[in-house]
Amino acid sequence: MWQSWKQMKLWKQIMIAFSLAILIGSLLKAAGLKDIAIAMQPLGLVFVNAIKMLMVPIIFTTIISGVTSLADSQKLGRMGIKTFGFYMLTTAFAVFIGLLIGGLISPGVGISLPDAASGGAGAPDPDAAMSIRDLLVGLVPANPIASMAEGNVLQIIVFALLIGLSINLAGKKGAIVRQFFDSATEVVFKLVHIIMALAPFGIFA
Repeated sequence: MWQSWKQMKLWKQIMIAFSLAILIGSLLKAAGLKDIAIAMQPLGLVFVNAIKMLMVPIIFTTIISGVTSLADSQKLGRMGIKTFGFYMLTTAFAVFIGLLIGGLISPGVGISLPDAASGGAGAPDPDAAMSIRDLLVGLVPANPIASMAEGNVLQIIVFALLIGLSINLAGKKGAIVRQFFDSATEVVFKLVHIIMALAPFGIFA
């Protein structure tokens, strides 16, 4: 049985785990055994954290590796434009989905937040919006490490593109760094494979 499970495609494993989770979770709830399900919650949270953990290393290493593999500066420029355009497109799509769902279910209606209602310190300004100037200034991270820690994807992309470009400009002296990031990309992909192999169990939990 275990051999059949290992040979099964990942998406099938995930669908089986998802279906079993719904079934068993419903049965545990009906039997008043929710504590058993709650006991499995840490495993699910560990899996979610593992997925989040992959974001920065994947973006950083793959973009640098991709840039250093392009010797043609024109190709590099087109890649940068496409990367920025793809990021803006997916961001716009995410905002559209958020606005659509927000309009349908009206989240937060009837809830009053103390800071927002009183206009006290820390209350968000509903009229505040990021200007083009702020967006352009924010492209380049003042502290790349902080950007990675905060998960600021756009700043990570820009920093990775600049590092990759600098490695290319360094020529032979940058070859060791190029090889390092090529190896780092392979290592990160192996980590992705490990975590995705555990996906059915994390999703079940």
